[in-house]
Amino acid sequence: MADESDSDIEFKTILKTHNTSNIQTLRLINAFPMIIELIFVASFKNDTRIQSIHLSRLNQENVEAYVKSYNTTVWFGLNDAKIEGTYMNADGTSQGHFRYFAADAGLSASEDFFALLPQQYYRWSELSGTNLLPYLCQVSQSASPRTEELCGVKNAGKVLSGSDQCYAILDKKSSFGEAEYDCYRMFGVLAPVPDSATENEIREHIIRYGSPMDYWVNKKKEGSSRIYALVYNQMFYQKDFSSNTQHGVVCLLDTLSAAKPCTTGWRRYGDHCYLYTGVVEPDFSKAQTLCKSDSTSLVSIESEQENSDVLTLVKEVSSKSPSVFLGLKYNSSQNKFNWSDGSAVTYTNWAKGQGVDAVASNGECSRLLSNGQWKNKKCSKTNAHIVCKANVAS
Repeated sequence: MADESDSDIEFKTILKTHNTSNIQTLRLINAFPMIIELIFVASFKNDTRIQSIHLSRLNQENVEAYVKSYNTTVWFGLNDAKIEGTYMNADGTSQGHFRYFAADAGLSASEDFFALLPQQYYRWSELSGTNLLPYLCQVSQSASPRTEELCGVKNAGKVLSGSDQCYAILDKKSSFGEAEYDCYRMFGVLAPVPDSATENEIREHIIRYGSPMDYWVNKKKEGSSRIYALVYNQMFYQKDFSSNTQHGVVCLLDTLSAAKPCTTGWRRYGDHCYLYTGVVEPDFSKAQTLCKSDSTSLVSIESEQENSDVLTLVKEVSSKSPSVFLGLKYNSSQNKFNWSDGSAVTYTNWAKGQGVDAVASNGECSRLLSNGQWKNKKCSKTNAHIVCKANVAS
């Protein structure tokens, strides 16, 4: 981003009192990163230039002269939250040539956040991110406003003008594996982050539509098992985590049509789309939860051809021939098996001695074996692979 001229930038010093609801929120978490996000909500909530509002960069002496008139300590945007020792502004630009550091600034081994201190003659001084301070914002006067449109299946996501990427920000906490399926159920994928421009676009979506929490994205380090989330108290920069950590989720959604009837990662057979990723679950309820939404479900099989299609999918993706969960469960009040997606049971392929007669001895749930036959299994001890199913788009 090129530096803007004085005439293009409006500076605002936000001097909050300590009894506002936002400041009370700041007491609970690292104040500097939270301020960066809250300036959008608290100070510029109705400003359509939201993408061009940032904690200020200080690249001109006259900006510091403006701050001095307030005679108070003020946060500005310089920090090294992304890479220790590499200073960047909150708008993503580099530090620039104008520098006015205090003598001991930037010496800590943790994240450095900078403020202007009157007692240091307004030199750039490092403070703890938990300090509660006023903050200096810059607003681009010449930027075109970004508008939003609904996108994705059932308008589940939003796309901002100037971009063609449809994102959905989910505040529910999920493990990494659950996060992937959260997005699959919405006909999308966990959002990839191939470059800094994409990361900035995702950060803006989180700032607009998310909450003060970390968010999973689909970033994996090549040759490593590390997986990444965008971290709230580090201004939504990337950090690696264990896959069991619970975070919010960022999904990149597809727009489906007759030209693209199945979303990314799903396979079409006939009038349905199927998803198989090799995930194994020992519990029917968990398997059903991973697949089930208003438009998706654990696989049901309505014909011999569909039975063959599901086997073909699993064998093509997997090097083995694993058994697969069926969305078929025994209903004791009706003394029969029902599909969890509500479809009628028009076809079965039970192995000999299996089905209703084997419920008491073998279990109330079912799985598809590698030979195409079906077998009873206890619902909590099934240890089968998961295939999800959805209708094709038209």
